[in-house]
Amino acid sequence: MLEAVKQWAFTLVITAAAGGIASFFTISREASDGMKRYVKFACAVIALAVMIMPMREMFRETPELFAPDFNADAYYQDEINNINIINELTEAKTIELIKMRISDIVYEKTGIKPDEIRIYIEYTENKDYYSIEIEIDKIEIVMREPEIPGGVNYTEELKLYLNRLFDCETVLNINLRG
Repeated sequence: MLEAVKQWAFTLVITAAAGGIASFFTISREASDGMKRYVKFACAVIALAVMIMPMREMFRETPELFAPDFNADAYYQDEINNINIINELTEAKTIELIKMRISDIVYEKTGIKPDEIRIYIEYTENKDYYSIEIEIDKIEIVMREPEIPGGVNYTEELKLYLNRLFDCETVLNINLRG
């Protein structure tokens, strides 16, 4: 790196000296004003080119920074994949939250936490691939038989409540007490 800086500085000094000599001969000889301006302009352009040469080399090493090889199909596919991942995560989190809510409702109505909750869903991707619609088809709850104080059957009431709440079929699989 230091060697490159030394070489650049040496080239800049040589260019300045050459420009000075060219200006001297142009001024000493009785050249026209147009020729004097042309020589000054040419010396300035050459000096500027020498000054910016290190930047050109620096940018040559990282061409993808300034002229990336853009593949629109790959970009579009990556975007769709990212959206699909987000949709899958959203779906999983939504199902998890619904299961937690159902578990709380069952516990509130029966005093028993369900052993297992299965949610069967149907989802439809919209044409723009940016959103999905989730519809619950069926809820299946596996739980112990609730204690029935005073002979009241809470399971049928729970089933009807969940049917109305989620607008879907609800199935209760009751493990009978032995």
